[in-house]
Amino acid sequence: MKPKYLYLFAASMFSLLLIMSYSASSYALSKWQTNYNKSLELLKSKKYGSALKEAQIALKENRNPYTLELTGNILQFLKKYNSSNRYFKEAVALFIAGAGKNSSKKAPDKKTADRFIKMVKNNIGLNYLFIGNNLLKKNNVKEAINTYKKGLTYASERHLSNMLMLNSAMGYENIDKFRPAALLADKVIANNPKNPFAYFVKGRAEYSLNELDSSIADLNTAASIDPSNDLFKNALEMAKERKRETEQKNLNHIKHSAGSLFK
Repeated sequence: MKPKYLYLFAASMFSLLLIMSYSASSYALSKWQTNYNKSLELLKSKKYGSALKEAQIALKENRNPYTLELTGNILQFLKKYNSSNRYFKEAVALFIAGAGKNSSKKAPDKKTADRFIKMVKNNIGLNYLFIGNNLLKKNNVKEAINTYKKGLTYASERHLSNMLMLNSAMGYENIDKFRPAALLADKVIANNPKNPFAYFVKGRAEYSLNELDSSIADLNTAASIDPSNDLFKNALEMAKERKRETEQKNLNHIKHSAGSLFK
C-alpha cells in the first residue's frame, strides 16, 4: 500500500499555521522572526532550498522549538527524513524543557503545548513511515519493521498508526512471519473496520498459514468494501481454489482409505 502523501502536506500546513499564530504572540519581532517569516513564505511557495537557508539563519539567531519545527518541516518536504527527525526531536525536547524561556511573554498554556508536541511527534512518526518504506524497497525488511515500530511510539493520529502497522505486517509477510502480520492487520481492523487493505493483508497472511476459511472471509470483506480492486478479487479466488483443491484431496484420501478396507 502506497503512503498517503496528502497527509504530509496537510500535517505540515497545519503545523505552520499553529507556529505562525503562536510565535507571533510569544516572541517580540526580531531578526530571527524576520528570517523565520521569510522561510515560512518560501515554504508556502514550495521554494524548499531557499526556505531551508532562511530557517538556518533564523536558527543561528534563536534556536527555539518553533524554528526547529519549521526546519524539520522543510527537510520533510525535501525527503531528508532522518535530518528532519533530528530537528523535530530537538523541538519537542526544548518545548518540554521550557518553550517560553527565551520569550518576553508567558509560556504557552497546556492545551497549546500538548497540541504542538502531538503535532511534531506525528511528523516524526510520518518520517519513520517513509524511512521504513525506503528500507522495504531495498529489501532491508527487518530494519524496515524496526523503523515502523519506532514510528508507532510517536504516532497518535489514527490513519498514520494504521499505515505503520499495515506496512509492518507486509514486512513480516516478506520474512514468512505470518502470525505477527495477521495480528497487526487485525489491530488496524479494530481501529478502522472499513479499511479494505487491512482485511486483504490479514486474509493473505491467513492464506499462508493455511487458515483458508478465515482467509476467504477476510478477503471477501476486502472485496466487498472495494469491489473495483482486482487484487482483492484475485486473492479471494486463489483462496477459494486452494480450499476446493484441499477438499478434493481429502475426499480422494477418504475414498482411497475406504477402498483399502475391502481388499
